[in-house]
Amino acid sequence: MRVPRAPIVGAVIAAIVVAAFLPTGSQAQQSITLTMSELNGSGVSGTAMLMPMGSQTQVTVELQSAPGPHPIHIHEGTCANLNPAVKFPLTAVQNGRSETMVAASVDQLLAMQHSINAHKSPQEASVYNSCGT
Repeated sequence: MRVPRAPIVGAVIAAIVVAAFLPTGSQAQQSITLTMSELNGSGVSGTAMLMPMGSQTQVTVELQSAPGPHPIHIHEGTCANLNPAVKFPLTAVQNGRSETMVAASVDQLLAMQHSINAHKSPQEASVYNSCGT
């Protein structure tokens, strides 16, 4: 008795076609939201959203009690153990918001620990008022 192969071959072809259109790697990533926590009694807190855009990442920060301008950057390390050297500069927070396209993919940013730090003001850049890891 011979088994018909047409249904099996059709199922294999259908599976290959479906697999070809499934997102992989960065394409499958969703946005990542970080909590920006208050530092140094500043009252400044909020969120930072990292949205994958291929080889780049759109970083949108929204802070309460932060009319600005507040310099803001991505640093290597955690909020508690921060490398003070700026890894990626972000657009200063104005009226509680910053939006920047960063020249690194979300995968690259997640490959090692990074933190987003908002500073008190351009004049007091050594004082952090909010951080998210």
